[in-house]
Amino acid sequence: DNTFPGKTQEFTTLSVYFCVFFKPSPEPRKVITTAAMDNNMKKELCIRTVTEPGLQYGIPAYRLTRDQVLKKAVALCELVYDEGDCCFFYAHLSDLYIFIAHRYVKVGDTDAALDCFEKGLLYAKAYDDLPLTKTHTSFLVRGNVYDKRNTSSITDCNKVLEELDHLVASDSYQQLKDNERMQSLIAAYQPFCGKKTL
Repeated sequence: DNTFPGKTQEFTTLSVYFCVFFKPSPEPRKVITTAAMDNNMKKELCIRTVTEPGLQYGIPAYRLTRDQVLKKAVALCELVYDEGDCCFFYAHLSDLYIFIAHRYVKVGDTDAALDCFEKGLLYAKAYDDLPLTKTHTSFLVRGNVYDKRNTSSITDCNKVLEELDHLVASDSYQQLKDNERMQSLIAAYQPFCGKKTL
C-alpha cells in the first residue's frame, strides 16, 4: 500500500508496543497482530467476515477491520492517559490519526480525513513541545516520569517535519492539495518544522 510511504513498519511496531506494554487479552492481541500483518500485505483485497450491521457496502472488509483497530488504539491511549499526559505516546497518536486520515481519503470522506490530519499534526507538535522531563498524572501511570533523553529516532528532524514530509509525498495529498483546508493546514504547521531539540 503506497498511501503511507515509510509508515508500514511504524504501524507494525506500534502494534507490538500495544501488545507488549498493555498486554491485552489473547483475543484483542490477535486482532491487533492480524491488522499489523494485513498492513504488510500487497494484495488489494483481503477477505474478512464482517458481522457488524452496515459495514458491507462496497468497501473492502479488510479496510474497515483495520480502521476499527486503529480507532481502538486511539481509544486505548485516551483510556490510559485520561488526563492528556500522553508524552511519548503523542508521537504514536500522531501516527494513528494520520493513518486513519489516509483511510478516510480512500473512502472519499474528505472532511473526516482533514479532521484526522489536523489531529495528527496537533499531536506531532505536542510531542515536539515536550519538556526534557514530565511526570505522568493519569491514574494508570501516575508518578511515571517521561525523560526525553531516553528516546531516540533514526531521523534528525522533528515530528512535525517528519509528518509533513510523509504527507506531501502521499497519494492522499495529491488528491487534496487543491483543497483550501488542506492548504491552510500545511501552511499553519510549516513554521514548526525543524531539527529535533535533543
